[in-house]
Amino acid sequence: MATEKTRRAEGGGFFGFRPGRILDRRYAIGRFIGAGWEGEVYHLTELETGIERVVKFFYPHRHPDPRRSVRLARKLHKLRHCSVVLQYHHQGEIVRHGQKVRYMVSELARGKMLYQLLQEQPGKRFHPFEALHLIHSIAKGVAEIHALREYHGDIHEDNILVERHGLGFRIKLLDLYLHRRDTPDRQKMDVADLCNLLYLLVGGSRAYSRCPRIVKEVVCGRRLETIYRKFPNAGALCQFLQTYPWEE
Repeated sequence: MATEKTRRAEGGGFFGFRPGRILDRRYAIGRFIGAGWEGEVYHLTELETGIERVVKFFYPHRHPDPRRSVRLARKLHKLRHCSVVLQYHHQGEIVRHGQKVRYMVSELARGKMLYQLLQEQPGKRFHPFEALHLIHSIAKGVAEIHALREYHGDIHEDNILVERHGLGFRIKLLDLYLHRRDTPDRQKMDVADLCNLLYLLVGGSRAYSRCPRIVKEVVCGRRLETIYRKFPNAGALCQFLQTYPWEE
């Protein structure tokens, strides 16, 4: 059997699903979209309606316990009214390469991955004010999650889908992470990820020293204790950005 690395290099993913394969007598698998740490994502079309969705197949060695996908489904259902969370549809199980493989079907969201947008910017960085506007859009969505006493758990440029909409952005956060133990600190970690993301978007060490004061007040020198104290959750970060005294 081909290795995970080999199949990814061939562009077909570890599972190697080809377009046209029928899943659960209900869907036609389409193109391979991409792979992450825990699984692979493919385009999906519902046979009866023609509605497009996506399906994520979880690597058996990274997802050995089916109860994990049940927990994830329940979490997604709890967050179903949050604007940045993909709408969950259902899950199931198939056998592939002699192993049981769990899968999850969800809505198809439009846009570009944030890391792609970043690579397209002049100097591979956003203007500080555009970066702040983008971070605010993301943080606003994360605040909805935090308001329900939940967390994302793994916010970075590789799992944020961005669609420009007028002067703003539509955001979808992918790959909600499930920690073995849920604690209040998970929300603080989300905020630390947001602050670190802003640092990355403005150009990191190459440009940070030249950024306006507000950027530095959010990034806090990437000192976790300072970030945790200043922004205990995403709502606090949103409030800070929305009320910042620009006239100063």
